[in-house]
Amino acid sequence: MRAVFNALQYLVIATALTAVYFYSNFLSLYLKMNYGGLAPLWVATGIGVALLWLYGLRWWPVILVGEILSTHVVGRSWIAGGTASVAQVAEALLAAWLLRRQVVDPLFARGRDVLWFALSGCLLPAVAGGTLGVAGMWFNGATAEPALSGAWINWVLGDVLGILLFTPLIAHWRQWPFATGRMLSEWLLLVLALGAGALGIARLPNGMESGLFFLLLPLAVVAAARCGAAGASSTAAILALFVVAFNLGGVQDHFLAAVRIACVGATAFTGYLVSASIAERQLLGAALDAEQDRALVTLQAIGEGVISTHGDGKVYFMNAVAEQLTGWRAPDANGKPIEVVFPLSLASGDHEQEHTVRHCLMHGAHSEILTRRMLRDRSGRLRPVEGAITLVRARDGNTLGGVVVFRDVSEAEQLRERLVREATHDSLTGLRNRASFDKHLRELTGGTNRRMQHALLYLDLDQFKLINDTRGHEMGDRLLIELTKRLRAVIRKPDLIARLGGDEFGVLVVDAKEPVVMLLAEELRRVVLDYRFKEHELIFNVGVSIGVTFFAPGERAPEVLSRADIACYIAKGQGHNTIHVYKTDDVSMMQHHTDLERVASLQTAMQEGRFKLFGQRIMRLNGAGDSGERHFYEVLLRLYEDGKVVSPSSFLPTAGRYGLAASIDNWVLDQSFRFLSDKAQHGIRLSINLDTRTLDNPDFHRQVLEYKARYEVPAASVCFEVLENVALEHLTSAVETMHRLSEVGFRFALDDFGSGVASFGYLQQLPVHYVKIDGRFVQNFGEDPANPLIIRTLKELARMRNIECIAECVENEPTMLELAKLGVDYGQGFFLHKPEPLPA
Repeated sequence: MRAVFNALQYLVIATALTAVYFYSNFLSLYLKMNYGGLAPLWVATGIGVALLWLYGLRWWPVILVGEILSTHVVGRSWIAGGTASVAQVAEALLAAWLLRRQVVDPLFARGRDVLWFALSGCLLPAVAGGTLGVAGMWFNGATAEPALSGAWINWVLGDVLGILLFTPLIAHWRQWPFATGRMLSEWLLLVLALGAGALGIARLPNGMESGLFFLLLPLAVVAAARCGAAGASSTAAILALFVVAFNLGGVQDHFLAAVRIACVGATAFTGYLVSASIAERQLLGAALDAEQDRALVTLQAIGEGVISTHGDGKVYFMNAVAEQLTGWRAPDANGKPIEVVFPLSLASGDHEQEHTVRHCLMHGAHSEILTRRMLRDRSGRLRPVEGAITLVRARDGNTLGGVVVFRDVSEAEQLRERLVREATHDSLTGLRNRASFDKHLRELTGGTNRRMQHALLYLDLDQFKLINDTRGHEMGDRLLIELTKRLRAVIRKPDLIARLGGDEFGVLVVDAKEPVVMLLAEELRRVVLDYRFKEHELIFNVGVSIGVTFFAPGERAPEVLSRADIACYIAKGQGHNTIHVYKTDDVSMMQHHTDLERVASLQTAMQEGRFKLFGQRIMRLNGAGDSGERHFYEVLLRLYEDGKVVSPSSFLPTAGRYGLAASIDNWVLDQSFRFLSDKAQHGIRLSINLDTRTLDNPDFHRQVLEYKARYEVPAASVCFEVLENVALEHLTSAVETMHRLSEVGFRFALDDFGSGVASFGYLQQLPVHYVKIDGRFVQNFGEDPANPLIIRTLKELARMRNIECIAECVENEPTMLELAKLGVDYGQGFFLHKPEPLPA
């Protein structure tokens, strides 16, 4: 149904168009036949080209049928009509194809559209159509050979003028061409003027109108300039009709009629060029305006200030950011010198000898970096700015002006300062941090004046860890903040104080004599000692140990810091709240160096595998135990040096003082669990001594369970020996770890039981399975009558807690028998078993 409707619609429109083509072609043929070619203007050709170019090639039957019918009506044969129709269709098809190929705008928006239309739409198709039509007329005998050239010229000229005048008319008037009423009014006035002029010329005597007719032609050009392409095409068509009318009513001068029509064609072509030039200029102007608008919006939208100047340095543009930064409104700044609107000074505050932008305009290259300057805005406020200056140059190299792009770097500088401060200062106390302290120390040691003497004071707070652990880190932080304010008040420039660690501080005293340094150290000690930290109703006080060392430029910074650290360590060992000065001949210093060397040798021995585990059996003294009871051994550590066995009493205290005990304990644990994992050692129980600080480590519980799982050792096979200071020193982490391991099945023995008065009170707090009676009571068992009483008391106290007793240092048989009579469960000593390597 849709197809039938489309077919009917096409047929109706084609019929109407055929009628239009028929009458226009009939009129041209009639004039040609009856007036001897007085008017070489073929309107039908223009209609045919417009039809195929603008509305599609499917309308070619309109040209074919209209041409055949019109030629037949005027008396020509069907063959002649068919030949002419084929030539006209071919001409229109060629014109439409060429115009579309060259993408010619029907509204003539550019000059190239007019030129390509004249060439591709008018001249070439007319030549081709005229040649084909005249050849057909000669072939059919409609034109004699002598008249062929005249017929060809008349055909080509008529078709060129028909296309040139009427194809644009249809293209420009197929929709309403006037955007405003003003354009319509101007066009109507021009048409009226054209008509009035034509009527006036027509009333003149014969012969006079020929010279005055050309006065009408400028009106077509004016119409093109004022009303665009539609005005040019409409006035040209009206002029052409006037010419035809003149020719019909005047003297039959064929040459003059042709000249008039050709002049109208030239006028139309000129009008098209004028309208196209104006349209193209308007298009370029609109594009330029749009580009300027985009540039203006872009300049207003960017986050940096922009100021544009002429070559003489006077401002003619500022964006909103520049207005905000300078304090000048753009209208007020317009025409002002750049020095007035954009006053700059150096970072030091001194005014520039020559303004940076002015210097760049006078002597600069194409662009220059605007390094940090201070901009004083209109209110007098200074702000740091950075940016760039770009010069605008003409093609001949002359400077037309400059563009200054700048930004406020106040926030950037504040951020930079904050980052620098964070990198060089402690976040909690605000003092210099360790990195900054080390840098200043290197600067002092790297100096060149060897006559100068500096000092380094190393401060370590006493009792701070106790406050931090018992009252929480928040209280500890508050204490440090308040205390460091008092310490910083004592330090005078150029001296420097820094926080080196948790509760450790360093002070660098520049070019100071020893008495001055010692007075400062005493003042710092007194400040700490007099400080009282209050929390609710509680008052805490801390002490400080201070190590002092003197140094001169040329020494190594790490060695200087190490000396101060050693001096502080010795001060702490002397009873806290003391000051110690590093001296090379100091006995304490020499001992400390010896201890450090000892620690290094212990680390080497551990790496080389010179530590060995020994075992000493713990034997039951009474017969109350199970006959299938496991063998019970205490693990003893030995060190081999130069082929000799070194007793642990010669190295373990040093290892404990310098933090190596934990590493040794880990090694002992690993080797002991590895030993118990051997199936051949099934039924053996090991008692392992632990340093209190190892047990107080929160990760110790997890570490023991990892060893248990890795080596698949039953928990009941391991007993840990601890000292009673676990409870005395309030080591809550250690006590908690003991309970957690005891719940898994591990056992614990309290070593040196009875040596302190606190032993009895802490039995109920610790998950103890054994107590080891201090060997001093056992060794002198027979010499002091109080010893048996003490041992019996300890035994009874342990029994009340369901705890078994182990007597240490059993050296002979009488002692062993007496201990058995007293009910002591186990004995350990050289008489019972001499220590031997554990694998044995």
